[in-house]
Amino acid sequence: MYEELNTAMSRDESISMLKKEVHELAVKDLRPISLQLDKMHPQEVCEKGSPYYEAHKKIKQMGLHRMYTRKEYGGLESTPEEIHVVLEEVSWASMGFGGGLGVDMCCMAIITLTNDILGGSVSEMVDDIVTPWLEDDEGKYHGCIPWVEPEHGSDIIGACHLPDELIVGYGLRAPVRMDEEGDFWVLNGMKAPWTTSGPTATHGAVIVNAPPHESIADATLAFVPFELEGVRKGPALEKLGMRDEPQGEIIFDNVKVPKEYVIVIPGLWKSLGGTILALLNAGMGALYTGLGRAAFEEALKYAKERVQGGRPLIEHDTMKMRLAEMFMKVEACRSYSRAAVSYSHEKVFKETEMDFPHGICFACKAFCTQQAFEVASEAVQIHGGYGITKDSVVEKLFRDARMGLIMDGCNRVLTLTAGWNLQEAYSLE
Repeated sequence: MYEELNTAMSRDESISMLKKEVHELAVKDLRPISLQLDKMHPQEVCEKGSPYYEAHKKIKQMGLHRMYTRKEYGGLESTPEEIHVVLEEVSWASMGFGGGLGVDMCCMAIITLTNDILGGSVSEMVDDIVTPWLEDDEGKYHGCIPWVEPEHGSDIIGACHLPDELIVGYGLRAPVRMDEEGDFWVLNGMKAPWTTSGPTATHGAVIVNAPPHESIADATLAFVPFELEGVRKGPALEKLGMRDEPQGEIIFDNVKVPKEYVIVIPGLWKSLGGTILALLNAGMGALYTGLGRAAFEEALKYAKERVQGGRPLIEHDTMKMRLAEMFMKVEACRSYSRAAVSYSHEKVFKETEMDFPHGICFACKAFCTQQAFEVASEAVQIHGGYGITKDSVVEKLFRDARMGLIMDGCNRVLTLTAGWNLQEAYSLE
């Protein structure tokens, strides 16, 4: 276990115990299952009886999926420090399981958050969807956030923040759209194959294009139980990394969603969309801190064991420098991502504020994923020939790290959006 530099957290017995318990789960169960799934065909990972479901069952048996949900709903209402500890430890074992846990929690947190903001007007959704999910300790329910489409990826980020006159120029190409029909909203279209947990999820907080269908910014949220008629799933995606958490397309063919499961407020997407992405990005910073730490620890262990030039690698001064640089990057990620998780958590769940500077979290995700990628790359380099073999842990970590530069927003676009945000929100007074 790493040395905790935050003395207040190191003296907190409850946090220390939580860290120990989740790390034991990571070592005993999550990492071994993760490595097993990484070598399987993507469709096999999704099939009944796959070890994948056992991993998520163990996560739910510890109640970790309840962290974001307030106690009045039956959740844990965990502190930002506790949330960060859990996300880091889970992703130390498996970035895939960490990402799956993240979208599962956020999907349901969006419902309770919406209920709070709208004065209890979506309580039926809470009873129908959130309560059974909170009570689940068998892994029966899993949420996801079908966000992007084959024709709209980074466009969605711009739609949360840019002026309307610029967004109109993006065009509107084959979105998942909804149209009114009696007591229902009818959904049609397809979400992209890189929807995290798409093949295994039971519910989705689906971003859909709403009337008048004039712009990509005409977006809102529909909470869709995937058991509804007309919901279909494509094959699990054959992909580079995070092979332990399936991704795949979700198709909506005249899916009738009850109106009480859809949020229809003009202009809502500008604030709610950016807020959701900020929460996800802050969490991504924490997750990739865990991956970076895992890569650093593998490199440190190997450097102590591997003998070259008549002595262990770590006794060579240049190796000491390389490991120190890796350590600095991981610690910087932990510091920034803890701050971003705490900041966004306070704004969203305590103050129910939607219009805070989201760019702080976007920049956190871009920074932490880039640093984790560099640490993982250096870990492969330190391992030499062993680092590029399929039996090497660092080989998997490197592939998983590469995914992070694109997931939940391409880093270039997120950084640009953070720049727009800073221009407006950063005060020099």
